[in-house]
Amino acid sequence: MVVDGNNSDELNLLEFISQTQKALQEQQCILGALKTELDLHDDCVVHQWVSDIQQWAEENDRYGSGDLKRLQEEIEGLTVSIKRRTQRLYSQTDSNKRRHSLRHRRNEEKKKLAAAVEEYNSIADSSQQLGSVEDFFIAETVAWPWQIPGNTESVPFLTKRKVFDRVMAVRRLQEEKSLICKEMQQHWMVLTQKSSKLEALISEISSKTVISTLSDAARKGLLCIVRKKRHDLKHLMQLVRAGYMNIFSQEDMMSEESELEQEEEVQKELSESNSSSDDD
Repeated sequence: MVVDGNNSDELNLLEFISQTQKALQEQQCILGALKTELDLHDDCVVHQWVSDIQQWAEENDRYGSGDLKRLQEEIEGLTVSIKRRTQRLYSQTDSNKRRHSLRHRRNEEKKKLAAAVEEYNSIADSSQQLGSVEDFFIAETVAWPWQIPGNTESVPFLTKRKVFDRVMAVRRLQEEKSLICKEMQQHWMVLTQKSSKLEALISEISSKTVISTLSDAARKGLLCIVRKKRHDLKHLMQLVRAGYMNIFSQEDMMSEESELEQEEEVQKELSESNSSSDDD
């Protein structure tokens, strides 16, 4: 959708909506593929796994104590920081100097991480020790040994955690999408209110009893300006609505489309009622 540069708010909103919808669809596809891989056809099982992870998180302190806790937190923090710097480095479009600075900081953090892992392994139980630092960056998420409960469940904890992470990602994006739909409705309401005000202003200008001090030439000139604004606004509303319809499915937009049509009927009635005076 092409929106005039003067309408940057509409452009930003549509871009944000599009990105959120795309991210939601991607996460839903990943979750669907994971459920197929694990042969999870019963949503009740998925919900139970999510509940198991939530209960475990509430009942257990994931960290140790003292130096062990300090090192666990430091290792997690450095790993996240290094991953972020790597992402910024690969997507960075700035100068070579900027990329060099990112590489330098990432390398320094990798040295700190290696030292922290070495110190951690020297005091941790053999069953809780970590492997190579490079292994931390192979998978999207790291299964830290201190995050894995020591039990004998039939379904591995890491399998439940993997499903849990995807379900939570989908839920967060669904909540964000719901908020965006409400913002869309408010946005459309603002546009329709502007349109109604322009219709009322056209009616006032066209009336012989309003703004009586204006000459006929001045009245026609002002009427021409306001009509142009009304035309531009209606064009914008058409583009915005088309953008919404392209982003969301028919089911998503059903309630929003009904409201849009109701607003358009009101605008049509206003336009018809003022058509005779507009021609003056």
